[in-house]
Amino acid sequence: MLPPVYLAAGALPLPNSITFPFETVRLVIRQLLTQHPDGGFEMIVVFSGHGALDHLHVLRQECDRLMSRRPEIRARTTMWNELTVDVDGDIHDHGAKVETSYMMELWGDTVDLEQLTDDPGAEHVGKDIDIISCDDVPLAELFSPPITVINRDAAQFGRLAAEQLLRRLLAPDAPAETEVVPMTILLRQSTHRVG
Repeated sequence: MLPPVYLAAGALPLPNSITFPFETVRLVIRQLLTQHPDGGFEMIVVFSGHGALDHLHVLRQECDRLMSRRPEIRARTTMWNELTVDVDGDIHDHGAKVETSYMMELWGDTVDLEQLTDDPGAEHVGKDIDIISCDDVPLAELFSPPITVINRDAAQFGRLAAEQLLRRLLAPDAPAETEVVPMTILLRQSTHRVG
């Protein structure tokens, strides 16, 4: 697994956004894709974060280009929202609940949970609405109200996800499989008890 490459084309013109031309992204991904098979990689997965559809098309075109030139190599592109097809809500919510949930899961220290108390609706947390986080981030119990967390074995979760992705790449038409990862819940005041 390579470190992330923060390079996007077709991004929204928001403050502090850096957008590159599609051809720049194409050249970079082409170099990455063509050099890895020479290093012994037989299967390559390009995982794209939140980006424009045109950006995703460039990545997929380059994967197709590599496979047409090197038929022994399997290359596939996917993006974060293709992994959340069963999540309720708008998966293109630009910083709302789905993207904030990803940030809390992957880089919890970058999310300022203190902003929850500035939300006029925060008084409803634990009463009318519930907030649950994955994994017990160090500050979860310090917020008002303290946040309920679900803990799971992150290494097992990652291994199972990688195995499922590999199975799908090797047999794209095979039926989907469900894996159950044991979890525990640590109840705090951000959730109310029912019943």
